[in-house]
Amino acid sequence: MVDVSYKCVFGEMNEFEFNAYDEDNHSIVTFCRIFTNGSDFKIYQCMFTTFFEVYEDLTEEKPSFYHFNSEKKGWAAIIVDFDKGQAKGLSLALNSLCNSISAEQHLLYILKSCSIHFERNIRNSKYKDESKFLMHQLLKAKTKDDVDFIFEQLETIGDEKIHDWITEYQTPWILASLNHNYSLMDYDIWMTTPFDTNVSECLYTNVNREGTQLRLKTAIFHKNKSEKRKNIQIQKLPNKRQKVNVKENDSEFQKRIQELKYKERKEELERITN
Repeated sequence: MVDVSYKCVFGEMNEFEFNAYDEDNHSIVTFCRIFTNGSDFKIYQCMFTTFFEVYEDLTEEKPSFYHFNSEKKGWAAIIVDFDKGQAKGLSLALNSLCNSISAEQHLLYILKSCSIHFERNIRNSKYKDESKFLMHQLLKAKTKDDVDFIFEQLETIGDEKIHDWITEYQTPWILASLNHNYSLMDYDIWMTTPFDTNVSECLYTNVNREGTQLRLKTAIFHKNKSEKRKNIQIQKLPNKRQKVNVKENDSEFQKRIQELKYKERKEELERITN
């Protein structure tokens, strides 16, 4: 799952995360965090490409994706919200790894859109209840004919600007990410991978307990501390008698935070005076 958090860092800086759920340890795993002040497709392409490069540096293996791996191994699905820049950036980054298919075709094989975001967008829209009911059925439609029927009925109702909605959701990668009849993803993978980004949303809730609107260095320090604590908690113990102390020295932590804040304020004052 990939998602963006908008609350952690002060100002225009946002946090882009790559997360997954570890079923063995019942824990959320964060592969990578990138702090950025941009959100167009070129920025996303750069972030995805950077993530792939870091992965290769750490593992000494190229990132592997199920749909273009000859042994059918690797990442099989990526769950996103409806950020078009994010999707285009991902498609271009994947195309740099494998150009035997087009950039958009990569999305048809690997992308799933968050159903909760989809339903929330419908609920908050100004369309008629009859139209909203039909829109919700897009996720449940069992055949392409059913999907065509939904779009035809929406046209018949004639809500204002309904044609714009239909045009958007008939975009191949968007439709394929919502309904498996249009996706090139294996059906078993489609059914066994998440249909929403709740894992990422839960992670933001937990991490934001450490604070929001933080300075960048302080935010990074908080994130590292949170990850270390989580890693200790899921660590397998050599025997039942041995215990792992998951509590860190709070006074030392607070001291480190104050040092970071002091250093940042000092740097800020130096920039102003210069």
